[in-house]
Amino acid sequence: MEVAVVVAQEARAAEADRRHREEVQALQASVARGPAAPLDAATVLADVDARIDERLRASEARQVARLDTRLAGWEERADAQRRVDMARVAASLSYLDGRHGQQLARTNELMGYVLEASAQKR
Repeated sequence: MEVAVVVAQEARAAEADRRHREEVQALQASVARGPAAPLDAATVLADVDARIDERLRASEARQVARLDTRLAGWEERADAQRRVDMARVAASLSYLDGRHGQQLARTNELMGYVLEASAQKR
């Protein structure tokens, strides 16, 4: 059993050694290629400006969408309140018309009595 442990440990060590050699070779190859091209400040700034402009446009679009949503909600609430107010006014006018109609009917009834009484006196 100890032999199996030693064999497994040697296999892990060999694998680690192989990975280490591959990393060293990759680093040597990158150094052999030479230095990277120098950065052009104007190109970098133009790229940064383009990214900033893109993010600003995206942010403004989100703000416009939120504002439109809120305005639509306010408009719906204002329309609903206007309908409620108009219904209240209509109900009040209907009540007043009903009372006025009752008063007219009562006045007509009383005038009928007066006319009857005056007709009887003649």
